[in-house]
Amino acid sequence: MPIKVPNNLPAVDTLTKENVFVMTDARAMTQDIRPLHILLLNLMPTKIETETQLTRLLGNTPLQIELELLQTGTHKARNVSQEHMLAFYKTFHEIRNNYYDGMIITGAPVELMEFEEVEYWDELCEIMEWSKSHVHSTFHICWGAQAALYYHYGIPKHVLQKKLSGVYEHHLDYKNGMLFRGFDDVFYVPHSRNTTVNREDIEAVSELKVIASSPEAGVFAVKSENDRQIFVMGHSEYDWDTLLNEYLRDKKAGLDPAVPDHYFPEDDDTQPPVVRWRSCANLLYSNWLNYFVYQSTPYDISTISREDLAPALQERADLKVAKFGGTSLATAVQFQKVAGILREDPARRYIVVSAPGKRRKDDVKITDMLIECAGNPELMDQRFIDITSRFREIVRGLKLSFDLDAELEKIRRDYEQNGSDAFLISRGNISVRGSWRNISGRILWTRQN
Repeated sequence: MPIKVPNNLPAVDTLTKENVFVMTDARAMTQDIRPLHILLLNLMPTKIETETQLTRLLGNTPLQIELELLQTGTHKARNVSQEHMLAFYKTFHEIRNNYYDGMIITGAPVELMEFEEVEYWDELCEIMEWSKSHVHSTFHICWGAQAALYYHYGIPKHVLQKKLSGVYEHHLDYKNGMLFRGFDDVFYVPHSRNTTVNREDIEAVSELKVIASSPEAGVFAVKSENDRQIFVMGHSEYDWDTLLNEYLRDKKAGLDPAVPDHYFPEDDDTQPPVVRWRSCANLLYSNWLNYFVYQSTPYDISTISREDLAPALQERADLKVAKFGGTSLATAVQFQKVAGILREDPARRYIVVSAPGKRRKDDVKITDMLIECAGNPELMDQRFIDITSRFREIVRGLKLSFDLDAELEKIRRDYEQNGSDAFLISRGNISVRGSWRNISGRILWTRQN
């Protein structure tokens, strides 16, 4: 599925050449799909590069994403044209009444400053507070992660003796977590920073869990107990040459930087870098979007401010909703299988059922018969005979005592009274518990109990 971005965003040309499916505003308007609304607060000076890196990762998922770009109003970008900022970026004042499924807060080159000394710190604090009631899940990167840990939990950052720069080996501290589902036991992530947070400070906060770390780079990924806050210290979104360009920039400035660790073959900076983090980066963002955003965000995102969320995937669920389609309810034998599945787990207390589907290739689905009846009273008698025959076959096969004629007559009478085609057609798809309103559900409930 594509990621939806503003028309004419510079990243579109780059990503299209890389076969990343990017959809512009104009094309998305023709689709009737609820996209995920993702807000990107881009604090990096290299705006376009960061936009491209993150858009590339967000677009490499089976979900449709609608991306909005946010800038701080209290700081004016110096490394990108104001035309670009005005064309593609909004300020907090413009979006503060909106709700978002997810949000990304990037790093920033201000880590050697105290948080309170940063020009836009007060505005960032306001945005982070706002995110708790207007964003379903927030993904913080590098300095953005350190700033959020400090703001939300009072965890300080510490200056390193020397800059941490390179590509480092990582492992999972919590192997059952969904954020790193599918990861290898060892994976690699680029880092480029002068500060860190201490593991003991994080572990002293009961609401936080360290889920991945590195022997050399320290804590890498942390999540809140309710999964709505993700803190990542590295830069898995980096391009193959991002560290190279930083290294060459610092050399040109006469800063005598150390060669980035584990980046060049045998630390030879005349050789092309070895890329070992790209697959992990794609999987990390896909997992966040899928398990921490898409799977648990409310369809009506305006309800985010009122939601009381459990973790994205609980180890034990007390309530489950089961859905069975037409083929699984086509015959008495299929009904028996479904009833067995429901009895296996007491948590399966709500069931969404469809009308019986095809028993064989040349058969007709019950829903298709109902569609034919809608608006065609001359077909009503014959089709209801066919529908009755199908259900009687199922009832006899299950050896049930079931007042089939009364049930069908009620559906027909209700349709004739209210004249709603949608009512008639929808008799095949209803979600209920205990009190069924369509025949498939009534039979299944009887069979299960």
